Amino acid sequence: MALGLFCSLILGLIIGQIAKIPSLDFLGFIAEALSASSPLVGACIGFAIAAGLLTYGICNYIFPKLSARFASGDGEGFSRLLQNGFFIALAMALPVSGALFWLSDEVVELLYLRGSFTVSLARSVGTSLRTLALALPAYGMTEFFSRACYACGKVRYPMWSALLGILISLSALTAFFFMNTISVATVSLSVVLGMSVSGISLWLCCRIFFPSRRKEEWGRYAFLFAGYALSFATMGACRSFLRHFLHFLETFQNFLLITIVFTVGFMVYSIWLILTRVIRIS
Repeated sequence: MALGLFCSLILGLIIGQIAKIPSLDFLGFIAEALSASSPLVGACIGFAIAAGLLTYGICNYIFPKLSARFASGDGEGFSRLLQNGFFIALAMALPVSGALFWLSDEVVELLYLRGSFTVSLARSVGTSLRTLALALPAYGMTEFFSRACYACGKVRYPMWSALLGILISLSALTAFFFMNTISVATVSLSVVLGMSVSGISLWLCCRIFFPSRRKEEWGRYAFLFAGYALSFATMGACRSFLRHFLHFLETFQNFLLITIVFTVGFMVYSIWLILTRVIRIS
């Protein structure tokens, strides 16, 4: 029975990933009707690369551990692992989201600016990717808590949160359409709103598995977001400074700028977390 449940869950995960392919095609069809297809699809590809590298590693690592704890009846261990895993996933997502926000133009130019891909199209894709970067933490929440729901058999929670996210996205897109403000940025913003609502709603559903938090636990999140704000400001200032002094071949310049800005921002973020004892080095 346990083997059958495990196979069903794995099959469900595979089908879920395959189902994203036609959904992206459908999203591209809508965006094409709104003259925003190519930039939005290009931005979605860039977002998928960043989000996939960030979330799938930790989500797929923690999924069997959550399943084992739930199957053994270790409710306290399940809740503790869920809480700690979410904190780690969020801590990883925040600096990447900030870097993707500031460096979207350079990332797009480095990946796409060749052949028939024009500078104006690169700017449109960069604008879309910058907007989508705001939803990266929410996307990580959705992926993480979906694994938690699968681990304990609450398979309907991810479905309902996804449907709610789609409804919010379509509602926002409809509102932008009637306000005559349809653009690459507003279409991307509607996607961000849907992802955010989906992630937050799934987190609220999973709150029943969390133990009662002490004040210092909320303090950890406060220090985490303070570190993110500091890192975000550092990345923005570093990018602005380097763009005035780096004058190399464009491809190499973009690569160098991305590397330096992300490294400096991540170092500031890591040092802050260590100094505030959010992360303890033993």
